[in-house]
Amino acid sequence: MEYLRCYAQLGAAAVCLVLPGLWILRLATRGAALRWPPAFALAPAFLISSLLIAAGEFLAVTFLPAQAARWAARAVLLPAVVCAAGGGWRLLRDVFAPAGPWERRMWLMLGGCLLVWVGLMPLSPYPSQLSIGLGDRPAYYRLAANLAQGRGWLCDYFIADFAGGAMPYLATHPLPVLITAFLMQLAGVNGHALSIYGSLAGALHVGLLACFVGRSARAGAQGLASFAAAVLALAVPIYFYLLGVGETTVPGALAFLTAAAFLAERPVARPWILAVCGVAALFMLLVRPEAAMLAVLLSVGYPVLALLSGRAVPAVWRAALGAALLAAAVATWAALPRIVARVPEGLRNMSVFYLEYKPADGDFGLMYAPWWKINRDICTANLSNATNAPPGCNAAIGEEIRRHPVQFAEFLGRQLKAGAARSLQTVRVQSYMVWDNMNTAIAVLCIIFAFVEARNRILLAVILACMAALPLFNIAYSARHMLPYTPVLYALFARALLARGPWLWKRLGAAALTLVLGVNLVELTFIRRDWFNRWYEPAIADLRRIAAPDDVIATSYPQLISFEVDCATAGGSWLTENIEGVIARFAPDIILVDNLREGCQNYTLLKQRGGAVPGYETIRRDPDGRYAIFVTPAKAARLKTKAAEGPRP
Repeated sequence: MEYLRCYAQLGAAAVCLVLPGLWILRLATRGAALRWPPAFALAPAFLISSLLIAAGEFLAVTFLPAQAARWAARAVLLPAVVCAAGGGWRLLRDVFAPAGPWERRMWLMLGGCLLVWVGLMPLSPYPSQLSIGLGDRPAYYRLAANLAQGRGWLCDYFIADFAGGAMPYLATHPLPVLITAFLMQLAGVNGHALSIYGSLAGALHVGLLACFVGRSARAGAQGLASFAAAVLALAVPIYFYLLGVGETTVPGALAFLTAAAFLAERPVARPWILAVCGVAALFMLLVRPEAAMLAVLLSVGYPVLALLSGRAVPAVWRAALGAALLAAAVATWAALPRIVARVPEGLRNMSVFYLEYKPADGDFGLMYAPWWKINRDICTANLSNATNAPPGCNAAIGEEIRRHPVQFAEFLGRQLKAGAARSLQTVRVQSYMVWDNMNTAIAVLCIIFAFVEARNRILLAVILACMAALPLFNIAYSARHMLPYTPVLYALFARALLARGPWLWKRLGAAALTLVLGVNLVELTFIRRDWFNRWYEPAIADLRRIAAPDDVIATSYPQLISFEVDCATAGGSWLTENIEGVIARFAPDIILVDNLREGCQNYTLLKQRGGAVPGYETIRRDPDGRYAIFVTPAKAARLKTKAAEGPRP
């Protein structure tokens, strides 16, 4: 049944998130969009449809009752299905008409990959893959479930690891939540809707990436080059895994790739390039923090650099623009401490606010080393006392940067070097090729090759700026946070290599690539079934048996337990250290103490302290020693009464 629901959601997503955008593109361009390369039409259509669906969903869940909002979602699906049954298939046929045989094979291959990715989703018992660092996804699901069930923008979990107890970017970048709520209103609350959206975006991303690379090949070989590029992209393990699990950064990666491809390839007239880039920038602003940063850099940096480097722009205008930028930079530098002091509270979770100048080292570094200690201190402050404010950030960072600009520039240079190396790590074959000692050199070589094409240089500058700035936003960034820009970087490299070097695609070993794809598929299956991604399954089953809708559950993973058990939750990763504060502040009815979160052995620590929670009764201890569940005496009495009554006839 779960498989059917996944494929039904995929069908609904494909119809609602592609066809409306294609209709709009066809009408707006008077049919010219149907002559664009298929990938260059499908990607903007996906972005346009997503924005429209998200806007409609926002209005529905904000102003309509739950049942009316659900029918509004179905009212969107119905005309889309009617259009698909009528002229939709003809529209798709017209879109793919310009494609050659190899390009059509590529899209058939991507369609097969998408079906496999979705088919593996029910193997995961809940929407969290901790083994590859995807731990924040349940927060999206819980907020979307509350929207779909008519509870509004209710955040009924408290994550003590974050200042304020919640992930602030869910409210400032709501598009994934709104799309997930839309799919839940069609198919019911489930743990796969957001993953399906991400995987659909992933298939389109690979198609556009391959088309973007392939168009730099010689005439007559572009279709085969696109097919080979798609196979190579899927052969990169981390991309295959992130696209296969539907990671939340994938739609933002598709949006940036769409803007980059239109700017670099220029397949249509300038007004349509600007329109598509505007849609992509708006999408990036609404989807994720790292994508929003790229949107700002692209929207501001690209036109400025284009004007400064454009030969068609009169020298007087370029000089005036340069002088204005220099004046703005000087004014910003002079006012930097005041600007930093006025940054909104919601943005002070950025890593730059936890940097400080260390006189002993003569360099900038984190206030906390290692970086996760800040979360531990925030967790302690949030849970120990309701009036105890979390540890503050460095309010003087603006003044310190202004006093030590050379040292801060050196710090940014090290981050750029580390970012280049870590970007390359995202394309290594994990277990049977180790490039660690060559990462920086190869990354520099890729950047040099990408720099060869003049029209790539502004995009390359935007990517390098993002690479240097990302640690200022999130010092703990990983492959998934780099996903919006790393494929574009290596696509620019591949285009330069393909345009100037010998055409090597035919010499790529088809058997070797097939083997790598097979290994990736097996590995993705293992990720779905990994014990680390299933450890909460028995604890969730136990909680579902005993929890009532109005219970409050204390746990180290509030966002997951809240979504899976449908209860209010509170807690943080370091639960046992702060168990007295949790009880005093939230008075939970149920407490789950576990060893399931990475690095935080809460149950082991509790056993070292005697294995009991004061004022609570033990109702369940896992025989494998992974967790224990405690309840209040009143809750225990209710459970005993319910058990004595037996099942109702």
